[in-house]
Amino acid sequence: MKRIKLFYDRKTGAAYCMGEAVLVLQRSNPSCCLMGVESYLGRGANVVLYRSSKNITKKRFYKMVENPEDGKKAMEDILDRMSLCGYGLFRIKSFGDETLIEVRNSFNALKYKSERPRCCMMAGMLAGASELITGKESICIEEKCVSKGDRICTFRISKMPSGEDAEPVKDWWKGRDPPKGAEELFIDYDEKKGEVFFKGMTTAIVFAQEEKAELQKDLERMMGPASKTIMYESVGRISTKEGIRKIQRLSASIFRRISKRKIAERLLENYSQRGSGLMEIAEFDEKRVSGKIIVRNSHFALSYKKSKEPVCHAMAGTFAAGGDMIFGTRIECKETKCLAMGHPHCEFKLSRGKW
Repeated sequence: MKRIKLFYDRKTGAAYCMGEAVLVLQRSNPSCCLMGVESYLGRGANVVLYRSSKNITKKRFYKMVENPEDGKKAMEDILDRMSLCGYGLFRIKSFGDETLIEVRNSFNALKYKSERPRCCMMAGMLAGASELITGKESICIEEKCVSKGDRICTFRISKMPSGEDAEPVKDWWKGRDPPKGAEELFIDYDEKKGEVFFKGMTTAIVFAQEEKAELQKDLERMMGPASKTIMYESVGRISTKEGIRKIQRLSASIFRRISKRKIAERLLENYSQRGSGLMEIAEFDEKRVSGKIIVRNSHFALSYKKSKEPVCHAMAGTFAAGGDMIFGTRIECKETKCLAMGHPHCEFKLSRGKW
């Protein structure tokens, strides 16, 4: 195991790793997200998430390949960084007009058994990396996938036959180092698996802070108002349930001995340390099955920037999933105030819902 420094700023609730502001999520989060989006869009989910992943990768790694002298070396650098973030182990089999990449333990193949390849997000990321390096519009096709019984995931990247230049990168994400006084935590990197573990316990994946807000904007452009439901249910509620189950198993004996409010406080503290913002319980009524959560410096609202309506749909879905577990019944969560709207903080109200 290799230990990688992760810094947490208790003043803002932001996390930093390897020169960027990050979110540290459960490694199963992207696969659960894909499954959830598929429940709304069917196979169209693969196209949406492929395009969004390509866009996100270009913004995240733009500075790593600015005017590269050696295209293969630039690709290796990006793949090494992706591996350190828990995406899997990468091997470039060939590089040129067509590039062949093998991925072991792909984050995107988790949770699946399928007759067709399922790593649409990974394919989009590799296509985005290729476009940064070559400057040409690229396509990436997954030829083999662990989810359909293959030994390894294999991706073939090629330039589009039209030979058009890739869409230029706008508003690329700048690197950010932790402020002075930030608390030093850690993630452990398993060099044999390309997998990382948060605080030595739960398997994780390291996203750039802006990624979920960027995904939401892409969904809004493609899906319109339906994107709110997709972010709330799929990216928020469904993705969070798996992570909560793992935390329950790891901390089962502790959860049996403490109050429901204390469980909620510990879950929010864990979520905050992953870079999502500062969270506190403003109201908690076990009898009425209701509550209110205040979030300062929501990563979602900060990355989304200005809006006329609340934008933290996935965060609301996350709180709803947590409420399901704590209260033992379905909980709904509504964001009533949002930093993106100009409020000093985000505010979420929880109430009993319907199964």
